[in-house]
Amino acid sequence: ESGINLDRLVLQTESFGTTSATDTPEVQVLASSAASASATIDTDGSPFWLVLDQSHNDGWELTMDGAAVDGPRPIDGYAAAWYVEPDGAGSLRADVRWTPQRAVDVGLLVSLLAVMVCIALVVVAPGRRRSAPSPFAPPRLGWATPTRSTVTVLLGVAVAAAVLVSPVAALPFVIAVVVADRWPWIGRVLPVVLVALAAVQVTWFQVRDRHDPDFNWPQHFGGAHLAALAGVLLLAVTALTEGRDHPE
Repeated sequence: ESGINLDRLVLQTESFGTTSATDTPEVQVLASSAASASATIDTDGSPFWLVLDQSHNDGWELTMDGAAVDGPRPIDGYAAAWYVEPDGAGSLRADVRWTPQRAVDVGLLVSLLAVMVCIALVVVAPGRRRSAPSPFAPPRLGWATPTRSTVTVLLGVAVAAAVLVSPVAALPFVIAVVVADRWPWIGRVLPVVLVALAAVQVTWFQVRDRHDPDFNWPQHFGGAHLAALAGVLLLAVTALTEGRDHPE
């Protein structure tokens, strides 16, 4: 309305940019990776900013003996930084860690153990002795004549799908479970198809778009994430419903 569009506003103090290079503590990097960094810092005891060349996030943690540390704080528009007040002149050891990596490491270990168990089951399963077929018909959810137990199961499926996958997945999941109960082979094949589609999507988009292998790489494959979650959840639900016992 005023006819003037303000694109950028820069605030500057009188002392801005007057720090000389000789006032900057000397830093020697000992080790550096995507999730951690270590360095020694020679300081005269004056406070200084320690900047990590990684995007600012509260998950970064700085450990430094002999100094008071405040942070991380965003600096230079993106980086994580800590304001360090040394107890005195000398050499300081700085250790920076990406703390969420611990949960990732646990998840990778659990996934590795799960894969090993699956391989063991595949190897052992052909030698298992199969029990004699039951003279009774296999248990069903009873979609045609729903009971209180059936309704409870389907509601649980809808809630799990809405929370773990997507709210719009609730109804398709209920339909998929009912269909899998009527034709069990569909319940065994559909999870494999969903996980395979997730793998195909990741491969296709990576080959086509050449996404850089950086921190944001998984965000390019939201559809694959939902498909894989849906496959795992459907496999669990169908396995549980196939083993339910219904009173005759």
